[in-house]
Amino acid sequence: MSELMSPSWVSVPIRADGSDEIVGYRPVRYDQFVLALFKKMSEERMLGHAGRGVCTEAGEINDCIKKSLDYDQELNIKNLIEEIGDMRFYLQAIQNMYGLTDAVILQSNASKLSERYMNLRYSDEQAKLRRDKLDGSPEQPS
Repeated sequence: MSELMSPSWVSVPIRADGSDEIVGYRPVRYDQFVLALFKKMSEERMLGHAGRGVCTEAGEINDCIKKSLDYDQELNIKNLIEEIGDMRFYLQAIQNMYGLTDAVILQSNASKLSERYMNLRYSDEQAKLRRDKLDGSPEQPS
């Protein structure tokens, strides 16, 4: 089923030679966009860089939300989009390193949560039970 899902595409500007003037846009697969821009290092260093980037951006997303909830500021959607995009960039870098597609990740998550929440209905009881983590026995995990 995952082969039916296409990768995400973005539009990137085409600039006139030697100028900042945008003369058009071209579509680029997002995984290829990140591949072109992510700093090339050893695999270990790239993984560390991407992992720390995800954590940094998560903190920036939290800060954006904190300003809204704790300081009664209007939620800055433009900043929220920017920070989610930055986090998405680092996540895509990790996916690229290991050949993981969005389809594989999303299906894996949907399968896990479908197992956890019967009939796709959230409940605190099912969240605590974590049916997807049980080893087949009827006992609850400790």
